[in-house]
Amino acid sequence: MTEPPAPVGIYEPFTCSGDLVFVSAISSARDGDMITGKVGRDLSLDDGREAARRAADNLLAVLETAGKVEAVLLLRGQVNAADLAFEVRPDEDIAGATITFTDKLAELSGMLQDAAGHPTPEFSIILFPVDKALWTQRSRRLRPPVRASTDGRFKLTNLLPGDYYLAALSDFDPSDYTKPSFLEQVALAAMKVTIAEGEKKVQNVKIAGGSLTGDRTPGQER
Repeated sequence: MTEPPAPVGIYEPFTCSGDLVFVSAISSARDGDMITGKVGRDLSLDDGREAARRAADNLLAVLETAGKVEAVLLLRGQVNAADLAFEVRPDEDIAGATITFTDKLAELSGMLQDAAGHPTPEFSIILFPVDKALWTQRSRRLRPPVRASTDGRFKLTNLLPGDYYLAALSDFDPSDYTKPSFLEQVALAAMKVTIAEGEKKVQNVKIAGGSLTGDRTPGQER
């Protein structure tokens, strides 16, 4: 049996309540080594399986220190899988893989204004991830720029949680938004926004002297 992993923070590996034992913070740590990265980007499926196997061994080791366990009532785990597609070869075992569907998609809306506070419908809004590894055509987090309406308002829907760059564009080639060289330049004048799962964020954008400033509108929904 694997030795229980040493806690890597200020917490108890398990706690008991009546006849129940609750375990958390179980990882792939073993002998000072932890498997990290995204399956499909940094790690292979075999690496992901090995990480899950280690985590299961660590879980059993912690439970053994808690005393006799008669049954497992609930077990949850997460794999850090890539946002991008990855290849599964013929006859490759993907037992245990789970596809999760959610309706908790986020949205970002606001008003685009000039330095005087007037609506600026001449610009388009682009939102793209801070993580440069996701600057590809197949990324779900990278989408075409959206033109502001005549009153300067904009709205981006069906967003995934994460850290993004938000910028206004005036003159650009529509095909440029997937090019890393273009996004590098846009990022220099962009503002950063963080979007939580299911959040309805309101972020007004003001263009002043070639740079962007913003303020969040009170009363946002989550």
